[in-house]
Amino acid sequence: MTRPVADPAPVDLATVMRRIELVSRSWPGERIDPAGCLRGVRLEGTQPPIFWTFNTAAELPALAAHMPAGQPIIGSRSLNEIVDKPTRESTRLVADVAQIYARHLLERFGTGPCIVGGNCQSAEVAWHIALHLIAAGADLRGFITLDAGWQLPLPVPVRMIFGRTSRFNPLIRGDAAAMERRHANWRALFPAYELRIIAGNHGEYFRPEHIGALATAILAPLPKTGWRPRASAQQRWGVRTGNGGWTLTLPVRQVPPGTSAVVLAPLLGRQGALPLARPDLFDVASLPERRGRDWHVRLIALAEPGPWQIAPVLCAEGIGPLNWPPGAQVLELPAVTTTQTEPANHKGWRERFRALWNRLSGRNAGFADLGRRSRHATLEHQDFREIQFREDR
Repeated sequence: MTRPVADPAPVDLATVMRRIELVSRSWPGERIDPAGCLRGVRLEGTQPPIFWTFNTAAELPALAAHMPAGQPIIGSRSLNEIVDKPTRESTRLVADVAQIYARHLLERFGTGPCIVGGNCQSAEVAWHIALHLIAAGADLRGFITLDAGWQLPLPVPVRMIFGRTSRFNPLIRGDAAAMERRHANWRALFPAYELRIIAGNHGEYFRPEHIGALATAILAPLPKTGWRPRASAQQRWGVRTGNGGWTLTLPVRQVPPGTSAVVLAPLLGRQGALPLARPDLFDVASLPERRGRDWHVRLIALAEPGPWQIAPVLCAEGIGPLNWPPGAQVLELPAVTTTQTEPANHKGWRERFRALWNRLSGRNAGFADLGRRSRHATLEHQDFREIQFREDR
């Protein structure tokens, strides 16, 4: 049994890739890159390849054994047991490793149809891979996660798989109101989405008794959507400071009739790492204001010291991202000075943000009401366990 690597000193990207190369030597399949950090199984298959990021050496062979003969699957490794958690969260290593993976995948498979996914913390790596493939013009048919809290904007259909008894399963966390808030958020995050529940608990899905259900859930047809994003170099965000926070500006993009625009601005870490969404900050959703030819979004200053970065995306309820800048544009947030933060009004800002969050999360009328008009998902208060969830036995 391997133990997570402890990194008391800074570790560079070359060292991380060398560690991945060493732990991937036992993986089955053909080398996709010279170092063998990516391995392909059933590459002769004619179905769109599945690019999946795994956490341990045993997972790729287990899943590959349950894939049909015509289904290629290409495995990559997350940074689980490669670097410690503080290093993953305080550096750009996750994003940088994903960029290397994406480059090799594009060199080998081009921009043809594909599916990207990952389990647990691997979903973070997979999300970054997906961004690079989209920016390169790849035909990404869908994004799939397993027991992942990594739910950030993507302009493709998304399937979220959870274990029936897993602590990550949203069906066993919270009440109907909490589920409604989650659905309202998902309807803005993705053009279409689906949740599937399979047998098992977290960490058990690659065992013989559960791997078949996992493979079935991954291979099922993805939810349909008519929305096709177009990356546009002209649609660039701008940012400026003032009055205790930041103002984001985006040139106007037409929002389809009957929908409302929402800006999702995932918060980036102090060194650029992208942590899990934190609703106590401003990373989940903000309502934009249209001013002439621009959208304006107000972000309040954070109590925690920076520097911060964000990756804002303009979305629409029930349609998903409306703009997708090439390379998933990241903005540096300029430092907010002591005079700009207006300490006397800080409590007022917090109260205003709390009111905004309540509106967005469906604790009163507003954003959640808009969600009931979505064609991609509906929510019945009587028994929310029955909506758009499928159980694969």
